[in-house]
Amino acid sequence: MKLRETISNIESESSAPVMLSKAESVLKECLISMAKMRIAENSRNLSYSRTQAQNIAGSIFMSLGFLNQIYYKRSWGHYREQVKNLPVKPDQLDQYLDTIMFSSTPDEIMSACEQLIADTLCLIAERQNGQEENRSYKDRMKGYYEEERGMMNKLLTACEKGHYETAFFVAIGLQDGLSRILYSAEKGRWPSTVDLGEHREFYVRFGYPDLVALLDPTDFEPLRLAVLQLIEKLENHLKAEGVSLNRFNSITEFESFYKNKV
Repeated sequence: MKLRETISNIESESSAPVMLSKAESVLKECLISMAKMRIAENSRNLSYSRTQAQNIAGSIFMSLGFLNQIYYKRSWGHYREQVKNLPVKPDQLDQYLDTIMFSSTPDEIMSACEQLIADTLCLIAERQNGQEENRSYKDRMKGYYEEERGMMNKLLTACEKGHYETAFFVAIGLQDGLSRILYSAEKGRWPSTVDLGEHREFYVRFGYPDLVALLDPTDFEPLRLAVLQLIEKLENHLKAEGVSLNRFNSITEFESFYKNKV
């Protein structure tokens, strides 16, 4: 009876977000196995390739189970017969599995695994995009500007001093972090853990400058000007969304704010 209750919960509509998260989490194991196939010294060894591919196929079956909110009644040797009737699955799932199971060429096996993982990631992304969105800048970005302004200033200083290593790490971290929180504010959820760059959507759409592309150890001025542009654009964007910015021109001004807040 407890098992029946568990299965019933898995299939309920209210469990969809949790099951989707589980489907995504399982795919991280696929990416680890894929990396092993690519960088291992014996990556072209048939036995090694098949072993990693078996791990990937098993994780894919599990992910599809979560994605479709079903409970497998049988395990090894019987997954394919259960998966073939699932409403949500990669279109070429059977072809990929045939290559994984029957090919004797490591490169073919590796390619099939990559395509299978990519197709499954796309299915999960489609489901995530179909979830209800809860757009809110006030909830998601309150305090962001005040905290991140320090990194913006650090990047400006790096540009002025010509310190490329600092500029490299800070510029990329700043741009990617802002991309992620803009996505969060628009969608009402953070980008997925296996996100393949989709989180940059709103950063690009709103016309924020591409700091990363401007990194150049021989000329820091374009990057410095882009940072100033980003600061101005971000301030205006947040104000337009009703997010208050706490900025102080003196210690006295900050002290007054702090005492009134307390």
